[in-house]
Amino acid sequence: MAHINLEGVLYVVEHLPDHGFAVERSAGISLFGASSDFYSSAEEALEKIDELIGMIIYPHAKVRIHSEESLEKVASILSEKLFGGLPFGGKDLRIFDEVPALRLEGNFLGLFVAVLGYRGEYELIVEPRPDAMTGETGFPMDIGNYIAQMVRSIADWRVEIPKG
Repeated sequence: MAHINLEGVLYVVEHLPDHGFAVERSAGISLFGASSDFYSSAEEALEKIDELIGMIIYPHAKVRIHSEESLEKVASILSEKLFGGLPFGGKDLRIFDEVPALRLEGNFLGLFVAVLGYRGEYELIVEPRPDAMTGETGFPMDIGNYIAQMVRSIADWRVEIPKG
């Protein structure tokens, strides 16, 4: 097994006798689909790492928030504590059909951010804005655990990552 640090990202290259060489990021997340996880040589694996260095990461998250506060109050707290005071709005736009929702106004790192739900059961959704996507090849990165940790740190809410 080899550990390779490239531009601050640690990659692990491991030789698996019956499969070839596997490449994973240090977080344990495989960078490739099951059909291309393995390479016949270490050189091939390193070439793939080199190719990935310039790839764009598309962050996304879905976090469930349980709170007695209203949707508007939850959004206001998130705005103040996590999003630098950028307001949430657009409730009248009916962003998610029948479910009340507010979206972060303005541009926050090229991400679409929305809070939706009712009766104390809300979801915070973070995903790339379509107009911010460059069309370049990239890979999705679930930042749900990070967002959940941040939400837990700002309010006394029960926070969880939805399954599936």
